[in-house]
Amino acid sequence: MIWALLGALLLAISSPWIRSRIWGVPLRLLSVATLVRASVGGALLELLVASVTAVVLWALRADPAVSGPVAAVTGVAAALTIVVLSARRLALLRGAALLALQMRDPAAREDAARALDRLLDRAKKRAGTDGGDYARAVLLVTNALTQAGHWDRARARLAQLDHGALDPPLRALAGQMLATCHLHFGELAAARATIAQLERPAPPEIEVWLRADEAMLFALAGQPDEALRRVGVEASEDDAVLRASHRVVRAHAYAAKGDEARARGELQALREEAGRSALARAAQPDGPASPLARALAEAPTPPPPEADSGTPAAP
Repeated sequence: MIWALLGALLLAISSPWIRSRIWGVPLRLLSVATLVRASVGGALLELLVASVTAVVLWALRADPAVSGPVAAVTGVAAALTIVVLSARRLALLRGAALLALQMRDPAAREDAARALDRLLDRAKKRAGTDGGDYARAVLLVTNALTQAGHWDRARARLAQLDHGALDPPLRALAGQMLATCHLHFGELAAARATIAQLERPAPPEIEVWLRADEAMLFALAGQPDEALRRVGVEASEDDAVLRASHRVVRAHAYAAKGDEARARGELQALREEAGRSALARAAQPDGPASPLARALAEAPTPPPPEADSGTPAAP
């Protein structure tokens, strides 16, 4: 029994490390729940295999002095094999997803970004830029990169993909994301060229974003009426992120038409719905409403109005 327990201890210690190495995620960036699941799962797996092996050896009347170590070694070997094979399944996408999640934490953001670079560089060397899993991993982490302010990293990864080798849905998504990155940096001609290369209409969930990008291009190019026509005048979308994008387009369009009040109203609604950080992102690229967005981002948030208690004021 002591041999099996020693084997279980070995699996409990090594299982988290194995997952960390295969997934490309440093141990310090794995959640406590992930570490506990890996340790407990590896230990239980070893104990199960060792117990079954011990029962088989007992039925075969093997020497008890030998059956304990043999059962433990068999349990360790089988458990390690299963742990490695399980970790290797969708390893790149799992690692990318875990690192993207960690990038939401400001304290872990830079460590996660560096680990993500190492993971994607390793996958790129192994599979090339037309590899399906590599492309999916890049698309999976793009939003996390941009939300963390790493627009340059996102643009570089998307631009390096072999877009022509991707499946049509992935090609449309990669093109839309790359166009958005170009827009962020004010590269309007590059954004137009990227969108022009895509087959239209794209899948509905991507087409709505392509139309938003096109509306932004019109707003920044001095065609506010066309921009407003593209996004409509009502913020009725169920998608909060898309609604925020439409508000930014309308703010630039109204500012270009000289209607500062309506532009300010859109930006104030954006701050209430998506937070102050959304205003900072709205200021990029530089457009008609960028000065307003920067001013509102720096202005203090007004206090909420006091609720009416229904008690009449004293004379």
